[in-house]
Amino acid sequence: MFTGTFEVKVDDKNRVFIPAQFRHEITNQLMITFIDPDLIIIFEDDNNSLIASLPEEKKTPKVIDYMAGQTYKVNIDGQGRMLIPSRGKLFGSNIKGTAYIVGFGNMLKLYSQKAYLIEYKKQIEEMKKLEIGESLRRLP
Repeated sequence: MFTGTFEVKVDDKNRVFIPAQFRHEITNQLMITFIDPDLIIIFEDDNNSLIASLPEEKKTPKVIDYMAGQTYKVNIDGQGRMLIPSRGKLFGSNIKGTAYIVGFGNMLKLYSQKAYLIEYKKQIEEMKKLEIGESLRRLP
């Protein structure tokens, strides 16, 4: 199970180091799906498991076709790096320089720095609204 958030660097050759905490849990081959210019989903299984994780109302033929067409096999090299396929450049990927890899159970999300900071702020605001901090403070 993947948990945690790690700041990573995407080098000039479009490679990103997979954090050691995640590398020991994966094989040397991964699948990636381009979701939008600021987000790549990384997972080990075939695309069917990623599609299966979507809510039923989102499993439209267009979504399934898109995900199948935008999913690529990538290898992790001996130094623990994953190459983001050149398709990412065509897609207009903003994932360059500093990025963030976040563990989400059986998958990883690779965010651009800008997208991660936006998502993090949204999560903090949601936690405040739900008063999660207050609830945790009351634990025995």
